[in-house]
Amino acid sequence: MKYYVAAPFGADRRDEILSNGFGLLYSPTYRKVPRACEDGQFVLDNGAFSAYVNGSLWDERAFYSLADQVFERGISPVFVVLPDIVAGGPASLDRSVAHIRRLPTEWRKYLPVQDGMTAEHVDPIASQVDGVFVGGSVGWKWRTAHAWCEFAHGREIACHIGRVNSFRQILSASRCGADSADGSTASRHHALNKLIRHTTSLQDQGAVA
Repeated sequence: MKYYVAAPFGADRRDEILSNGFGLLYSPTYRKVPRACEDGQFVLDNGAFSAYVNGSLWDERAFYSLADQVFERGISPVFVVLPDIVAGGPASLDRSVAHIRRLPTEWRKYLPVQDGMTAEHVDPIASQVDGVFVGGSVGWKWRTAHAWCEFAHGREIACHIGRVNSFRQILSASRCGADSADGSTASRHHALNKLIRHTTSLQDQGAVA
């Protein structure tokens, strides 16, 4: 399971994260743009969760400004998270679908799934995306994560779980069958060494590739 560190601020810290085998997650909230040397080693988030936490409207202009800058630099993310509505159910799906063709064709696109969404909602458009991004409220996310991983793999697309920070959560994500996960604790709290210990422990158990 690949792990992406969110909120990657200083260049030195980004280099350290990459040198230890992790990827980076960028959001318009962080006001940072991936460097050319990070091509294919980062994920592009849409910033909807940060807006939700702060009680503000999602900033579409900021998201597309970041996406345009990445594209103009001639680099590509591992995948981009389609715009969504946190815990927004079918309305979130409608928003995501509306943005599929607005992003570069060559970019891999992951569809966020949110509280109230089911496999029946997502199945008709599964062929239009490259992965599922399990978001939503904490309780809903972990109740449904395994099922979403099975859903995605059954349709030969990837599954990513968002906001995975503690050792217990990283282990849970791996056991659910997630291909990748992200979290910000290692960056925000200068806890990269703890993250390294967590992932090394899981590798020793054979739980993380």
